[in-house]
Amino acid sequence: AASVGGDGPADCTKAAEATRAAPQVLERFENERRLMFGRFTSQRLRWWDPPAWCDSDGRRTEPPRPELDGVRYRWNVEVRPSTDSDGWQYARSFGRGVIWGSAFNHQCFVRRRRHTGRPVVGPGAACGDGACASQNGAGPLSPDSAAKARQPEPSP
Repeated sequence: AASVGGDGPADCTKAAEATRAAPQVLERFENERRLMFGRFTSQRLRWWDPPAWCDSDGRRTEPPRPELDGVRYRWNVEVRPSTDSDGWQYARSFGRGVIWGSAFNHQCFVRRRRHTGRPVVGPGAACGDGACASQNGAGPLSPDSAAKARQPEPSP
């Protein structure tokens, strides 16, 4: 009996390819808190604060990684006029309606910075089975390596 409605293997493959989304630009926010005379650290975050790493909606997420779901990403810390030279923005507290500034002062107890991951396209861009981990180093970016990652690469 012939199948009706295009249920054959070729139709399933086409449907799977059509629903496979193109790699997206990813955002991660790094959040830290300090005590009155202390240093900023994610370990000082309180239960009502956003997690140490979150997305733009404040949902917990993993730190930036060079490979995610088989796609290689190049991560950069966003540095803009609204941030300091390391990409941090400062405020008195986290929450809605907070005014973020680019300069630290003694009334700032929290800070955040945005990491943007762009898919790497071209030859060798696909990862899988840990291929990127062996090429780029395994594990998430440390704050030091994230700061270095924001530096532009020299032009050839």
